[in-house]
Amino acid sequence: RELTPSYQLLVRAVDGGEPRLTGTLTVNIEVLDVNDNAPVFDRSRYAVNVSEGNAVDSVVVAVRATDHDTGLNGAVTYVLPSTQEDQVVFSMFYVNASTGEVRTLKPLDTYAGRTYRLTINAQDSGLPSNTD
Repeated sequence: RELTPSYQLLVRAVDGGEPRLTGTLTVNIEVLDVNDNAPVFDRSRYAVNVSEGNAVDSVVVAVRATDHDTGLNGAVTYVLPSTQEDQVVFSMFYVNASTGEVRTLKPLDTYAGRTYRLTINAQDSGLPSNTD
């Protein structure tokens, strides 16, 4: 976020007559936010354990990221990028774009003791967007 969000400028005009007449005007200047901050997760890594047989659509974990910009520049959405190491995660999990909740698409009882590694990106809605 920009350090000074707004400025107030007082403009005064004086004519050349006798007596001199003056007028004043206040100009309010709002500084628009520049998309200069990327979202940052509240943790560098999330590790969770999930019981076998969890119901479909169970919450596995909720990730959270914040962006210090304002407006659309600070609005964070979450996505599972297509560059996952293990492509099977797309058939097993999804992430809610607005809440960051990772949920199951299938029961996780197919492979007992299986470990899934998911990469989740947080991106802001600025143009161009910033990603963590």
